[in-house]
Amino acid sequence: MPWQWFFVRRVELRVLTSSWKRNYGYFDLFKAASSARVLQNLTLTQREFVDLWEVRFRPGRSARDLKGAFGIVSASPVASRGASDLVVVRAPFHGFLKRLYFGYGVSFEPPLEFTPETVRATLVGSDAAMSRALRYLRRSHLRFETLSTGAFAGPREDPLSRLTERQREVLEAAFRRGYFDVPSSV
Repeated sequence: MPWQWFFVRRVELRVLTSSWKRNYGYFDLFKAASSARVLQNLTLTQREFVDLWEVRFRPGRSARDLKGAFGIVSASPVASRGASDLVVVRAPFHGFLKRLYFGYGVSFEPPLEFTPETVRATLVGSDAAMSRALRYLRRSHLRFETLSTGAFAGPREDPLSRLTERQREVLEAAFRRGYFDVPSSV
C-alpha cells in the first residue's frame, strides 16, 4: 500500500454550512433527502464526479428527485437498504471540496457525510498538503471543527462489500462499459 512508505495524516472535520459564501444548490439536496453519505468515488475530474452515495430519502422522494439539486446531472438507484438507498450520482465538482483536492493536494477518506447543517469529511494528505488545506479553510472563513487527527492507516472498509453479488456485478459491468467515464461512453 502506497501510504505505508511515507507519513500521511488524516484530519476529520465538520464544516458548518452556515459559513459558506456560495452553496452551489447544496441545500436543495435536502428537499429530497434528510442526509447523504458519499461511500465511494467512482470517477473524479476537475469538471465532475461520479460517486456511490447512501441516501436517506424523505417520504415519497426517490433518486429522481436529486436531479438538479447541487448540480446533480443524474442519480441512478443501485440498491435499497432498509431506510437508505444506494445511488450512483453524477454532478459537477465545485466548491471548497474541489479546491482542497485539486488546489491543495488532499484526498478524502469515505464516507463524506452531508446534512443541512454540516459536511463531515476526513482529509488525507502529507503534512505540507494538510497545512495548506487547513490554512485555505481558515482564509476562506469557513467555520469548521476538528473532530480527530492522526496518522492515516489506510481505508477502513470496502463500501462495495455492502452490495449483493448481483449488485456488484451490475456496477462493475457499468464501469467496464464506460458509464462512469467523463464524458460517459454509454
